[in-house]
Amino acid sequence: MHPPPRPPMSRETGNKYAPFEDRVAFDWAHHHYVELQSSEKKIGKGLDLWLAAVKSQSLDGTIP
Repeated sequence: MHPPPRPPMSRETGNKYAPFEDRVAFDWAHHHYVELQSSEKKIGKGLDLWLAAVKSQSLDGTIP
């Protein structure tokens, strides 16, 4: 089963990396999903490590 189609992205936000928050989030996703062709499990582990790094820096604890 495939997920429902997404509505067209709006250019009104001014974010050229939408639906990602910024260039770093876009590059991270592109690297793992396209270049490395990481599995869902490996991408999940990478996101967990990223979250741990964010939390260790006393930021708000969220990742894109």
